[in-house]
Amino acid sequence: MNPQTPWNIDREIPELRKEYFEKEFHDFDLEKGYDDRAIEWFKTHILTDSLSFFSTKENLLDVGCASGYFSRIFKKSFKTVKGVDFCEVRINHAKQYESEDLKFQLADLTKIEHLKELNQTFDNFYSSAVIPHINLADKVKVFDNLASIANPGATFVLYDGYSDKPTNIHDEFVGVFNEKWLSKNISSWRVVNCGHLVRDVFRYVLKKSDEAPR
Repeated sequence: MNPQTPWNIDREIPELRKEYFEKEFHDFDLEKGYDDRAIEWFKTHILTDSLSFFSTKENLLDVGCASGYFSRIFKKSFKTVKGVDFCEVRINHAKQYESEDLKFQLADLTKIEHLKELNQTFDNFYSSAVIPHINLADKVKVFDNLASIANPGATFVLYDGYSDKPTNIHDEFVGVFNEKWLSKNISSWRVVNCGHLVRDVFRYVLKKSDEAPR
């Protein structure tokens, strides 16, 4: 994908990213809910696939939960689920669905103090099409920050749609990373599984490393 196309230019510039995601256009998960095709695609591919890698169903952190729709689906498989996102408008929308075992909180993944304010550690982490929109320098910080609230042996299952273009790892387009980049740059997690899931979606399964910060 061309890094200068109108579809992604605002969301890939750090100074504009938050403003982009606060806007309601293109946000079909905000007020109207996901359309039927998106819901069925998630349940058929992402949900089924990700659940097969979580060894415990005690708790889950939905990293970049947007309006919390998929957090609510995950809640059917975990005792407790917490969703975090840096967009206040989305978190405010998600909070209407809170219960004793489903919570949402505003948090910037690049700020460790935000994650510490969750006052919880987690066995499982899930993220889809979120970390790809963080620049490469901050990606390392995000993985380390998440590891700091991960229990020993924690599992992180994440998905992105750009890993089939490994030559595109550069700062102009922040979305791409691959197994080689993760293994070289991320010491807080180790890659235990990766592969092409369906269409242009790639899956990475990470385990918390013994080298992870505490």
